[in-house]
Amino acid sequence: MAVVGINPATKTPFWPYWSDDRGMDRASWIAAYKEMQGNKLSRSRAALERLVPQVAAQVVEINAYAKQSTRLANLQREHRTTDVFEFVLGMVKPRVILCAGVAVSKTVESLSLPWAPELIRARHFIYWGRTYEDELAKQINRLL
Repeated sequence: MAVVGINPATKTPFWPYWSDDRGMDRASWIAAYKEMQGNKLSRSRAALERLVPQVAAQVVEINAYAKQSTRLANLQREHRTTDVFEFVLGMVKPRVILCAGVAVSKTVESLSLPWAPELIRARHFIYWGRTYEDELAKQINRLL
């Protein structure tokens, strides 16, 4: 399944933690992320860290737009491209896509995904909470 945000807010780079042989070294990335954040998680990251372990499938976390910016409003139009996003989705072909926020839902709905995944339109990560995350996990697991 895929959990999708609109664009990365963090400045923690991805590539130093990626290996073509082993994939993502998530634990090291999280440690670096926390170090850059003053040893804490953002509300969005905390929500993901609570949700993902509850999902009974492999989870890919991805953003519709690859370019980093602190807010979508700050992301210039020329960086609002979905090429990388569409490529990854096409390679992974998730059965369920969780769209975190209205902007993500609109972006995903505008794509023509030939395998017709189940879409879950959720609130933005910052509006989640433990009860909401538990319900999302149950919904995801039912659809899997």
